[in-house]
Amino acid sequence: MHILIKRLVLAAGLFLSFGTVNAATIYVNLNATGTNNGSSWANAYTSLQTAIAAAAPGDQIWVAMGTYLPTTTSNTSIPFQMKSGVGIYGGFRGNEANLTDRNFLTNPTILSGDIGVPNAVGDNSISVVVFNETDPDAILDGFHVSGANGGATGGGIYITTNAPSPSNTMVFANVRNCTIENNTGSVNAGGIVISPRSVGAIVNAQLNNNVIRNNTGVNGAGVTVAAITNDNVINTNIANTVFYNNRGNNAGAIMVTNVSGINSIIQTNVLNVSASRNQSTVSSTGAFYMQSGTSTIFSTTIQNTIAYNNGNNTATGEINNTSGATISVSNSIISGPAVYPGTGNLLANPRFVNAATGNLDLLSCSPAINAGVANASVPATDVVNRGRTQFGVIDIGAFESPNPFALPSGPTLTNNPILLCQNTSPVSGPGSTGFIDELAGVGNDPTLQWYDASKNPITLTAPPQVTTVGQTTYFVTRTDASGCVSDYVEVTVNVRPMVPWGTTDLAENFCYGITGAAFTSVNPDPGHSILWYTSRTGPSSPTAPTIDTHAPGLTTYYVAQVNNSTGCVSNKVSVNVNIAPEIPVPTVTPVPDFCVGSSPRSLAPYVSGTDIYWIQGASVPTQTAPTVTPTAPTTTDVIWLVYQTRPLIPGDRTDTRVCQSAPAQVTYAIVDGLTPIPDQAVQSFCYGTAPQPIPQPAGNNYLWYTTPTGGTGSPTRLNTNTSTVGTYDVYVEVSSTANCQSNRARVPINILAAPAAPVVTTPGPTFCEGAPASPLTASSGPNTQLSWYTMPTGGAGVTSYTPVTGTPGNFNVYVSAIDLTFQCESPRVPAPYTVSANTMPDFTVSNICLNNTLTITLNGALPANATWELDGGQVVSGTGNTVRQIRWTAPGTYSVGIIDPSGGSCGTERLKDVTVNPLPTVRIAPVTAAICENSQVNLVASGAVSYDWTPKTGVIGSTTPTATVTMIDGAVYQVAGTDANGCVNTASITLASDPNCITYAFPNAFSPNGDGKNDVFRVRGIGKPQVFEMRIYNRWGNLLFMSQDMSRGWDGRNQGKMQPVGTYLVMIRYMDENGKIFEKKGSLTLVQ
Repeated sequence: MHILIKRLVLAAGLFLSFGTVNAATIYVNLNATGTNNGSSWANAYTSLQTAIAAAAPGDQIWVAMGTYLPTTTSNTSIPFQMKSGVGIYGGFRGNEANLTDRNFLTNPTILSGDIGVPNAVGDNSISVVVFNETDPDAILDGFHVSGANGGATGGGIYITTNAPSPSNTMVFANVRNCTIENNTGSVNAGGIVISPRSVGAIVNAQLNNNVIRNNTGVNGAGVTVAAITNDNVINTNIANTVFYNNRGNNAGAIMVTNVSGINSIIQTNVLNVSASRNQSTVSSTGAFYMQSGTSTIFSTTIQNTIAYNNGNNTATGEINNTSGATISVSNSIISGPAVYPGTGNLLANPRFVNAATGNLDLLSCSPAINAGVANASVPATDVVNRGRTQFGVIDIGAFESPNPFALPSGPTLTNNPILLCQNTSPVSGPGSTGFIDELAGVGNDPTLQWYDASKNPITLTAPPQVTTVGQTTYFVTRTDASGCVSDYVEVTVNVRPMVPWGTTDLAENFCYGITGAAFTSVNPDPGHSILWYTSRTGPSSPTAPTIDTHAPGLTTYYVAQVNNSTGCVSNKVSVNVNIAPEIPVPTVTPVPDFCVGSSPRSLAPYVSGTDIYWIQGASVPTQTAPTVTPTAPTTTDVIWLVYQTRPLIPGDRTDTRVCQSAPAQVTYAIVDGLTPIPDQAVQSFCYGTAPQPIPQPAGNNYLWYTTPTGGTGSPTRLNTNTSTVGTYDVYVEVSSTANCQSNRARVPINILAAPAAPVVTTPGPTFCEGAPASPLTASSGPNTQLSWYTMPTGGAGVTSYTPVTGTPGNFNVYVSAIDLTFQCESPRVPAPYTVSANTMPDFTVSNICLNNTLTITLNGALPANATWELDGGQVVSGTGNTVRQIRWTAPGTYSVGIIDPSGGSCGTERLKDVTVNPLPTVRIAPVTAAICENSQVNLVASGAVSYDWTPKTGVIGSTTPTATVTMIDGAVYQVAGTDANGCVNTASITLASDPNCITYAFPNAFSPNGDGKNDVFRVRGIGKPQVFEMRIYNRWGNLLFMSQDMSRGWDGRNQGKMQPVGTYLVMIRYMDENGKIFEKKGSLTLVQ
């Protein structure tokens, strides 16, 4: 046993570590693109395994954020193997110069065992990180370790010794500032397994400032400490560490066991640990499970630790200690049925910020604040790198609160003591009486907890009822949004008696729109006043509400009477206010004015409605409509007011009140009669003509009648009736808007007889086909004229008709006689005539243009004695009897045809008219502007309908009146113009450029060889420019020559040196006489 104790001391840290001379920092960044030698961030290794292999004792390995796998193969037995004397640090961005510059909380550096199929656990690494017989300087700091699939040995981190190996081997492990999560163990913990495999091994594991969460295992889930061989010494220090949501068969957070090893010493220190929502899925415990074996010194210290709301929190509590292991628990919060034995332990809700999301930081009301005890083994900073002992005393748990302990403020009292009346009206709704409503913000407030006078909780979410007269003491607390509870606030309630009022509802009825409506049924008892409410639970007012009589329907108010001495309020009584519906205004139609002397007339027909009342001025209303007797004209309108009435409460015979509508106005006037009108002159119309409106006198508002008295007048003029010859009368009178009428004036109508029809000689005249015809004739009576028509009815007549003889046959036209006085027309009679066929052969002609020829083709043989009549035309060709081509020298209309004196009555001639159309006068407007050669010019033609310019090359608009061409000296352009008759004529123009235009040209080669020929290159042209400049460059763009004098040329030299044979660039720039600037450039060849 003494040997074991000595070895325990040795394991507890009496070690010397030896640094290495020339210790190096090795850099790892999987995204580095440098030389991959680890010498800097730029040249960092991209593989952590390569860096570990290259590290020597005393070296530090800095690893930038990212995910690193222990192997790129499928070998699950390859972990990251820690080295003695080598510290591996994560949490770098990849640009830090000092270790203190890193932030492992924001730069996650992940060591992952997910080497196979992503997120498939079965092919993951057995362990991600292994400490195997490492010395005290082997450090893993600032990493996320995840994805292990531990078998019978490892987990996310495996701390062990070799087996088989010599006895008395040692392993030291420092794991800090790490998050060990989402690892799986099939025998031990998924998170960290501490288990030496050699006999007599010494283990010292320092697990500080870590988060161990979401791991699964069997013998523990978060951390397993197991002595599986004999004579082991295992010292484990777990401080400032969070255990959250780990799942194990026997323990959720930590399991320490010595089931298979004997004669071992196991010392476990759990300091400032926060464990919540861890779960034992079988039977042991949710948080910590201690299982001692044979002949083992088994000691566990739990201090400043929170074990709260972990699974299987039943009879064994958060801590399960079997086999008599020594365990000391102090200054800790351990949930369970009672306070856990030990100094300074608490049974309380630790008030985590949000345990549901894994945030086990402390609220400011947490009982863990300043409740711990100092321990030298606890690191100086908490799990999120806050300094320990913020406010003089260390907190319990892994987090040191940045805020001092504070409770939320309690409920605010408006009055204390509270003076109430018995059965005080509630604030929480109708039907519930007797609640205290004097506390600010009560109203069923779920954050309040009420207590009786002994501070026993009362199960109410609203304040307690007060139905008993007298004084009662209560207490109340408030829970804020974070779950913190305030101190007790004492409430003294003094309940005074209340006198009830009646329970019968009251009613008030009012007509729509009345003024001054007031309550008459609400009368308090003596010594009381009235309180008014707009709702049963709403606030009160001593002032009665204003009754809005313009809002029909039922409105309910509530009243209570208040004792003027005690202030106690009775029960509420409802007051139902009914506003009758609005009665429509009577419908009034306009009343026509009354004419003086007309019959009396009642005003009743002009008003419609129910129970109508009439009133005028200050008279008494009457239901009898007034009757108007128009004896004298009125100077202003007469006005009556009318309104409808209805009972206020229909069907209630005991209530005689009546409501009335708003009034409507009935107005009328009495006017004088109209001035008489005289009889009208006779109106004459022709017999049989279409009906037409009879002319009326000047003015408006006439009524027409067919009788001198009686009948109904028409405002539309009457139409004539021309079916009978003779006279008849119609009548007309003037009517006003007041229905006043004048006398009826006579309008005599005279229907005149038509003149006799003309006399036509039959049979009618005969005309030869194609020969001129004379006008037809007929005879009619005196004072008439003839009117000729081509149809028996309809159409427009003409005073003379000459037959058309183009087609042989018998024809009829029609003629009538028109009376010159009244324009009456007789019936139409037919006038026949005959067109005899021409026996001469026919031929065809057409109109032609001047200078064109007419071709005449005769249909048949030319009679023996017939000759051609050409009316001055010249025969161009054709000497036969059937075809002739004829031309006239002047435009005009000519008669051509055949003449045969022996041909009989209709065979002596056949003549036809031919029109010779003049040619259009086509002109091209002269070009008057000064145009330089190669400039564009517009040519404008006129005198025709369409145009065609030639030549077409380079012409813009060759078929338009205006063509645009390029000015070329001597160029000739012609345009052919066609008029509406299809006749064509031409015009032409010869172009000439302005001789004063400035034009320049230069040769493309010269030979400065001194032979007197082409020795100087110069620009030649016409005119003198305002500005001139010439430049010559070689092919490299170097300026060789420049002149602003057009007479000065280049002799092929630059600075006196002859230039070589080759090609050069020439550029000239000049301003012409119009101030326009031109630029030209070209190539120049120098030859010898």
